[in-house]
Amino acid sequence: MTSTVNELGRLELPPEVTAQLGLKPGDRVLVETSNGQCVLRPVRSDAGLRWEGNVLVHQGVGAGPSVTELRDERLNRLGEGRSG
Repeated sequence: MTSTVNELGRLELPPEVTAQLGLKPGDRVLVETSNGQCVLRPVRSDAGLRWEGNVLVHQGVGAGPSVTELRDERLNRLGEGRSG
């Protein structure tokens, strides 16, 4: 599969590539070059946020356990340590 660099130096990725990488308009891509080759990698944020226009939108990806989950886990551990 090939693509052409336009007069502004921009490269449009084929739809198959963007679909396979899960890229959407506005996503960031890391460009790495080595020995005359170029590798593109999607930049993924741990925060689950992405820009849509000038608005930051949550993507439903949790950064970790919630405060409630942490509290419940700690209470369970405390309850297991008690006798009788």
